[in-house]
Amino acid sequence: MDPMLQTALVAGGIFLVSYLIGRSHGQARQEDIIGATIDHLIDQGYLYSERNAEGEIELIRIREIGRDFNVD
Repeated sequence: MDPMLQTALVAGGIFLVSYLIGRSHGQARQEDIIGATIDHLIDQGYLYSERNAEGEIELIRIREIGRDFNVD
């Protein structure tokens, strides 16, 4: 077998395995990052929220708050 072909196949296999591992870890981490960002925005007062009967956090729409938010 041609050495260049062997090298290409090995490199392609390594690339594929690395991509699949990174993709699976990245998706799980993405959910953690989004959750942490929303929690931080709630703590800083940029998002309004309340806890429902199950203890989950629900975001409140601005129009439900009853305040007049004007954007300049």
